[in-house]
Amino acid sequence: MIFKACDANTSFALLIDVQEKLFPKIYKCDEIKEKITLLLKGLKALGIPILRSEQYPKGLGKTIYPLEEYTNNVFEKTTFSCMQDAKLASEIQKFTPRSCIVMGIETHICVLQTVRDLIENDFSVIVCQDATSSRSEIDKQSALSELRLMGARITTCETILFEMIKAKEHPQFKTISQCVK
Repeated sequence: MIFKACDANTSFALLIDVQEKLFPKIYKCDEIKEKITLLLKGLKALGIPILRSEQYPKGLGKTIYPLEEYTNNVFEKTTFSCMQDAKLASEIQKFTPRSCIVMGIETHICVLQTVRDLIENDFSVIVCQDATSSRSEIDKQSALSELRLMGARITTCETILFEMIKAKEHPQFKTISQCVK
């Protein structure tokens, strides 16, 4: 399968359920937090719209610090797939062209079900494997294999950010370079 390059003019991002009570139990949570922060910082600098979901925040808490500061578009949900929540799905459907960068937890539940539904709704989906995880490594790896089979592009945060700016001459090159250092 050949994927189109990620383009800053045709993409939006979805931060899925990175919440206070579950996040400390996530496999390699400190590394995941660092990569999600890097990605969000870069996407914000490039002006990429970022949507954020929170799975039942009354029980799982709010989005962890500092991730919540990168977006004001937060949607509470009780469905596992973001596309099964009417308000969030409606907001997602507003984006055209339809290219979505996905990060968050848990890879084998909410991320997997959301990506499956996005693909079924004709979105091109990029999953940043270094910005998603589960409570166990096997659940994460199994989900990434499934996502690849579904047609999602599996890559890394740094790949996406540099692909978007395309060259050193991009006005945000220094910002992106600083993000990844």
